[in-house]
Amino acid sequence: MFYDWVDHDNPIWPVTMTPSEVEAVTRALGVVNVAVAELEDIHDDNSVIASGWLERISPVAGAARDLMLTRGSFDEEFEEREPSNRAFDAVLGDYQGPTSGESGERL
Repeated sequence: MFYDWVDHDNPIWPVTMTPSEVEAVTRALGVVNVAVAELEDIHDDNSVIASGWLERISPVAGAARDLMLTRGSFDEEFEEREPSNRAFDAVLGDYQGPTSGESGERL
């Protein structure tokens, strides 16, 4: 999903991102690129999970997400100088990860 948003070899960041956001997302991209390179020959979910790369990426990606959520998101219907949409961001900020079905236990 991350690579759907940015080219891993030649990232071009949206002009709407602040320098701090670019720096944070660039750090996250670097960690993701290292993990993908290390896992190139691993194709099953259990091996990927056992590799520990999710734990290495999580704090770096979380810091980038949190930084970007503090500003909010831009309206998709009209152009804005600064983001005004905070409702979607509040939902993301409350997200605590997937649960394990009926029990509701966090994975």
